[in-house]
Amino acid sequence: MTFVNDTTGVINSKMVTILSGLTANGKVYDQTNTATLSSNNVVLDGVASGDVANVALSTNGYTATFADANVGDGKTVTVSGLTLTGSAAAGYTLTQPTLTGNITPAPVTISSGLAADSKVYDRTTTATISSNNVVLSGLMGDDASSVALSTNGYTATFASRSADTGKAVTVSGLALTGGDAGDLTGAGWWRHLRLYGNLRHAQLGHGQDANAIRLGQ
Repeated sequence: MTFVNDTTGVINSKMVTILSGLTANGKVYDQTNTATLSSNNVVLDGVASGDVANVALSTNGYTATFADANVGDGKTVTVSGLTLTGSAAAGYTLTQPTLTGNITPAPVTISSGLAADSKVYDRTTTATISSNNVVLSGLMGDDASSVALSTNGYTATFASRSADTGKAVTVSGLALTGGDAGDLTGAGWWRHLRLYGNLRHAQLGHGQDANAIRLGQ
């Protein structure tokens, strides 16, 4: 009978998780799902008390991606490539975290093609607008050819009913349609847009009060 003296063995590394101090940064919609991280006073869970000073998180070379490129809050962010550094790091294995972050709508503005119509004094502040070859600024990629302005359901109002030139016209109810329009409606301009138009004096008819017509009473 032969006895074999085998004194070798295996010591498995200990699993470590990130307890706090690592977050996914929010971003403005840019048609990609790329994410970035911020780290501040990272706390690792699972490191032995004697190794705490000798094990740290390294974010060099990581990748982070949102679940998709669309606008939303609390979106899942998958992270890979994080590592541990320090003299005791070899005894531990880091569990890659899953985080959450927000993608907010991208700002879009109207560069040209929308104007307030002038009108003759009629004792109201109601205004109308005209659109012709509207140009939107801030669109990206294929959205530039697929997203358009919709004026369905808008309202427009002169600042006052008196006759004058260059009067402020407040517009609400504009919207974007087509493509990824839902990811481009965060700037607020389509809700409260200000244009300028003219409110002309009305012609005096038989039996009308001239002062009321001229002064917009």
